[in-house]
Amino acid sequence: MDKSITIYDANLGTQLHTLKQHDRCVTAVALSPVLGLMATGSMDRSVNVWRIGDGYEETAAESQWAPCQGRKLSGHSRLLLADWTEENAQRWLLEEELDELVLIFKANNIDGPEMNHMSKETVAELGIEDGVYM
Repeated sequence: MDKSITIYDANLGTQLHTLKQHDRCVTAVALSPVLGLMATGSMDRSVNVWRIGDGYEETAAESQWAPCQGRKLSGHSRLLLADWTEENAQRWLLEEELDELVLIFKANNIDGPEMNHMSKETVAELGIEDGVYM
């Protein structure tokens, strides 16, 4: 309710950072550890995107959490999942280090709309193990 995001070290339980960029209550947080980004959404109808530092390269706490508003992500990341081509889906798998799934997706012509409607049953039919897909 204080319009901020507080980051803790999960192992130690210590507070690492407090991010104060919103004018109203923060209602959503999403992380992309592969891209090193975190997005926060607020009742002020804004979304802030933060570049996440690993805590080892930098010593100043502020430099680890630099807002990167307006930054455009490359390629398929700018598209809605429903608009992804088969190539976008395969590129995403490679970026997420799921190389072993590329051939399965390619052989089954899986694009964004198909991914959007995949069920557990579909995943099992494709021979994708638990924990690999999600």
